[in-house]
Amino acid sequence: VALRPLVCVGGVGFAGATSYAARFGNNEVFTAAALCITIMISAGLEAVGLSASLGAFIGGVILADSAFKHKLEASIAPFEGLLLGLFFMTVGMGVNLAVLWANPFIPLVLGIAIFGGKALVIYVLRSHLAGALQQPKCDRETGLRLAFTLAVGGEFAFVLFQAAQNGAYLNAATVDVLTLAVVFSMVLAPLAILALNRYLAGRIKPTTRPFDTIEDTEPQVVIAGFGRVGQIVGRMLNAQKINFTALDASVEHVDFVRQFGNKIHYGDAAELSLLEAAHVNHAKLFVLAVDDVDTSLTIAKLVQHHYPTVRILARARNRNHLLQLRALGIVTVVRETWLGSVDLGKQTLLALDQNPATLDAFLQRFITHDEAMLAEQQAVVGADWDTMIKTSFKARADLEHILAGDAAQNAQNSDGV
Repeated sequence: VALRPLVCVGGVGFAGATSYAARFGNNEVFTAAALCITIMISAGLEAVGLSASLGAFIGGVILADSAFKHKLEASIAPFEGLLLGLFFMTVGMGVNLAVLWANPFIPLVLGIAIFGGKALVIYVLRSHLAGALQQPKCDRETGLRLAFTLAVGGEFAFVLFQAAQNGAYLNAATVDVLTLAVVFSMVLAPLAILALNRYLAGRIKPTTRPFDTIEDTEPQVVIAGFGRVGQIVGRMLNAQKINFTALDASVEHVDFVRQFGNKIHYGDAAELSLLEAAHVNHAKLFVLAVDDVDTSLTIAKLVQHHYPTVRILARARNRNHLLQLRALGIVTVVRETWLGSVDLGKQTLLALDQNPATLDAFLQRFITHDEAMLAEQQAVVGADWDTMIKTSFKARADLEHILAGDAAQNAQNSDGV
């Protein structure tokens, strides 16, 4: 009976207070108004003999159902984990350990019963009564995972136990035992989930899809990796009517790309059997566009060893990947972000009103210097990290010296004019 007027007053008070606080446009004022309303509801429930925790819960429900819930979530988010941890600390401090030492069997059995009972009910509802609930029926593995995840005793049970004790529905000894039972269910949950994962891993065998059969026996080009880089190369080859064989090791990606009419084969180019099935020995070029660095290096070594006459053109994820590919003797290596980054830098300088006449010359010097820097770093590939860092700092100093000399020369020419 006491809840209805408190909730109504709290709801009206919150709506009015938050609307007023929102006019200030100040997050601190807005958050303070929400906290004050929650504290008022908690104090009101405690004043009528109910739990302050229950009042805080009702205040949270009112906040979550308000028009300002998204703003409140953003304001409270930094404190969410801290306050939740504080809540569980207070729960732990309220556990009566004397009951545990006196008779640990009853709380433990009750905790197992809570976890097992909830898991059974959730599994039956989700797996066998899904149609009645108008939900798609899930497989056995999904049902077990869902049941074990949700079977833990909820923290709201502590609030209800306290409210029941304050209302003289449960005595203190019973509340102590039930609190320990819920705590045991929380401890049991992660252990049960780990055991379930091991059980399912042993029972459920992953299905492997065999590599695709490749019909083209004389491709001019073989592309390993048909992602964002390999697809662009493939589109350009298609535009020139050049036949190629595209390989990719992701089943999902192969099935997705095929929906758009692209001819692509599923298979791992790091397997020699697939390279033989793709007739790499008949190809003129092997485009290595795999994004994973280790896999890329493995494929490069495999192709070089078994098909030494096939020229490799490789995509490098980063500078270090490029150096490793060149160390294998691959000459044509393109950094995937290099050209785009240089063009973006050019557009940035143009937007800052740099002189277009001198900008192209600067970019050419920058590119030439970067190539020279790569050559220096290539000479120390495999050396210790300090040597690589010293080489980078030296190259940066050389670039600054070159640009300073250019600036001085331009100034001298301007004075002469």
